[in-house]
Amino acid sequence: MRKIAAEWVFDGRQLLHQQCVLVADGGQIRALEPAWLHADAEWHTGLLCPGFVNAHAHLELSHLAGSIPRGGGMVPFVEAVVHTRDAYTADAQLQAARQAMQAACESGTVALADISNTAITAQLKQSSPLYTHTFIELLGARPEAARPVFNRGFALLDAFAPGRASLSPHAPYSASAALLRILAAYADSFQQPVSIHFMESEAEQQWMEQGAGPFRPFLGQMGIGHKPAAMDSADHLLRYLPRQQPVLLVHCTQVDEEVMQRLEAAGLQLWYGLCPRSNAYIHSRQPHYRIFPWQQGRVALGTDSLASNDSLSILDEIRFLQQQEPWLPLAWILQAATEGGASFLKLAWAGGISPGKSPGILLIQGYQAENQTLASTAKLKMLIPPQPYVF
Repeated sequence: MRKIAAEWVFDGRQLLHQQCVLVADGGQIRALEPAWLHADAEWHTGLLCPGFVNAHAHLELSHLAGSIPRGGGMVPFVEAVVHTRDAYTADAQLQAARQAMQAACESGTVALADISNTAITAQLKQSSPLYTHTFIELLGARPEAARPVFNRGFALLDAFAPGRASLSPHAPYSASAALLRILAAYADSFQQPVSIHFMESEAEQQWMEQGAGPFRPFLGQMGIGHKPAAMDSADHLLRYLPRQQPVLLVHCTQVDEEVMQRLEAAGLQLWYGLCPRSNAYIHSRQPHYRIFPWQQGRVALGTDSLASNDSLSILDEIRFLQQQEPWLPLAWILQAATEGGASFLKLAWAGGISPGKSPGILLIQGYQAENQTLASTAKLKMLIPPQPYVF
């Protein structure tokens, strides 16, 4: 039994003063109790926190780090990814993904939701200590392509076994109603979560609502220039998303209060995946952070890819978000970095410091209690490694 105490502990939902975490030899948490009960505990200066859960990344794009200019907008960014991602050898791509996973682990991430289009990272994930759930991303805007696209994606699942992997649509503008129906039935039947890029840019909205804007020529060139019948991304998705499984809507930079009301009234299990630094990198725009259900634990933090970010560090996302939105309580941001992603991925072992969990214990040095913020120089180290398990 190891006893770890600190002046402050974040348990996944709230900041607690002078607490002690009792951890079994196998890494499972036995109790969280007042520090004064355990005079023999090892004392740390700083903030204890569960390991981070990165709810959205693209390891396959790690080799594109630094290759795409900042601030060009959504369509130029997507064009650059499409035209350059395969200009590297498989070995170069795999080595970059391996380095990215290692860096993520070293920066406190214990679980990662990763978007994949191929099986190039499959073996890497099987040998890495980082827990991953792979979302195999499907694109098919033409109704007649729905079944072949699904079948090709389904065939990729075996490559990621025995790790967790499932199928998800790429985005509203690249998924037909037929493909969404098939994927919803699949998710409900196999009890799998769904992750989808959602209302990420103004260009997406122009295409979905008017069939116009910079996406029109690009999608035509890609052979997926078939406009869905719905008037906007929310209407298109709400008809066809699974009713019984968690759905993560990622980026959400164009979501306003009216759209949020429609989403929340739909009776779905919705989470919201926010990637603050990626949004700044691609189009210098941030979501309306005040409208998200932070206190309900349905907001999760992600990093997107190294093609659109400087690192896969959730700590860097937390510090950036504090700078951009100083009104946001640190407890809400930390919850999005831990419990939010864990609850979306159904990870009973992760996301919180409570009996029965084994999320890994981080020590964050640089917590400023007087204003409940992390210093720009805040650092962390893993005191207890995670012990993932799946029911």
